[in-house]
Amino acid sequence: MRERIERNAEVFAGAFVVVSPGGKKIENLIISPDASESLFWASLKGMIDVRLSEIAAEEAGQGRGGFGRR
Repeated sequence: MRERIERNAEVFAGAFVVVSPGGKKIENLIISPDASESLFWASLKGMIDVRLSEIAAEEAGQGRGGFGRR
């Protein structure tokens, strides 16, 4: 990621790399001449929301039920 940031230093608008305990990696490099902090945080939040939805679907598919479910 460092190399990608350095190559795009003039239009760099943010970057993040998140690695979960399970090894799933989310990374993004934002390149924009109109750097916006809100765009950075919205991008990160959106990617996290998508991953949380995926996890919820995976757990629902594993038959994890609450009390009294079969």
